[in-house]
Amino acid sequence: MTTDSVTFFQSHTECVRDVRTHCLASFVLHVWDTTLTFGDEVEHIWPVPWKSPTKLMYLFLRHISLIIHGVYAFSISHLTSGYASASACSLSVILGVVTIQVLHTCVEYLLAKRAYALFNKSRYVAILLGLLIAAEVVNMCISISDVTSGVSFETVCVIFPAPKKTTTFGIIVPITQTILVGSIVFKSVLARCSGWGRTPLVSLLIREGLVTYLLMTILFGFAVIWCLREDERAVSLVFWSMSIMSTCGCRLITNTEKLGRNQGRHTSLLLTTQIEVFESPIS
Repeated sequence: MTTDSVTFFQSHTECVRDVRTHCLASFVLHVWDTTLTFGDEVEHIWPVPWKSPTKLMYLFLRHISLIIHGVYAFSISHLTSGYASASACSLSVILGVVTIQVLHTCVEYLLAKRAYALFNKSRYVAILLGLLIAAEVVNMCISISDVTSGVSFETVCVIFPAPKKTTTFGIIVPITQTILVGSIVFKSVLARCSGWGRTPLVSLLIREGLVTYLLMTILFGFAVIWCLREDERAVSLVFWSMSIMSTCGCRLITNTEKLGRNQGRHTSLLLTTQIEVFESPIS
């Protein structure tokens, strides 16, 4: 805590109020969606063995992220008071960025897994998608380095604009999302043309792929706008991203598991029997 820090927050009361409101509102959304889908979680996720990567991923997407979000919700008043230490401020920023990247990577992995299955487990598709996701992780490391080296945490704590060059590094995000969802939708459209148009799984892939893409695009759009405007409320995007990506990832898992159980088959078998048998010119 410094005198400059207290003075800074006292002169940015509107910004502080907005950040606190965004943090609490996004946390309420996170809790509400967790409550809303708890029944599906008990029915379709709890029976899955603990050694399953899907179950572990779901636990992080739903519960670990909720705990982290809750920590922010209960500590945001202190972080935006001017009395938080520089180490606490820098740690909170790093934790937020890392959490968002892990959530984002989980969602992209789920989409990549679908695209991989749709393209008959093509090795080239797996390599391409793996490289794109790895590039995003590298981008995250660069972003954290830029933020931590260029911000005076002892004064502004979490109220600071994101660096403009973050938008340049972040261009890999919409590229990856477009390739992932585009490949899923493209193959699904081919499925419809091949006579699988009424298959529940095909409809699910198209619907969830497009909804996830739309939400991710909106988040990226806000990030670009706030970076270009040098808006000091940029940290609010971290809070909303936690809620939205948790919701997207968990529904990608539960809806597929639900459909697989309704069809009387495991998810991987469902993908194999209804998708990978397609005959396609690009397979």
